[in-house]
Amino acid sequence: ILFTHDTHDYLYPTTTLENGSPIAHGGAAKLKTLIQKNTDENTLYLDAGDFSMGTLYQTLFSTEAPELRNLGQCGCAVTTFGNREFDYGLSGVTKMLKAAMKSGDTLPAIVQSNIDFSGELTDEQKAFQKTLEEYGVKEYSIITKAGLKIGIFGLMGYDCIECTQSDLSYIDYMEAAKATV
Repeated sequence: ILFTHDTHDYLYPTTTLENGSPIAHGGAAKLKTLIQKNTDENTLYLDAGDFSMGTLYQTLFSTEAPELRNLGQCGCAVTTFGNREFDYGLSGVTKMLKAAMKSGDTLPAIVQSNIDFSGELTDEQKAFQKTLEEYGVKEYSIITKAGLKIGIFGLMGYDCIECTQSDLSYIDYMEAAKATV
């Protein structure tokens, strides 16, 4: 299993300083090369969200969806939402998903198990829910590798929910995990 999270729009490589020493990180081409060099027919590449917001690519989030499209181009099978995907609110993530679908690119599946759509929904929440259905977002995905069935689901925990810029309701992540399993 290859796993990424919190890639935050770093499609180009960059260097930051940590304790006075330069640290290189990011870069979609470097990531794709590493994935290709470490992949065979039994490899499963997953991402845990927060793939957006962090560089100027975020200005294209709602119109071009470069982050989600990049995950697909790198071979990511499944991802989920982190709080950063909601930084432009529900309308922003709705537009991003539509832009990604419109691109025609290979996209990763998205799983999310604890958003609660019960009760009265606003028009914006309804539009988001409809877009999730159009994209094919599910509570879980089952992928078979080397004869082994692997169940994958995504959750937003308490800290993630507190940081999320949306007015969605959530099911307790422990209860949602138990129900999904």
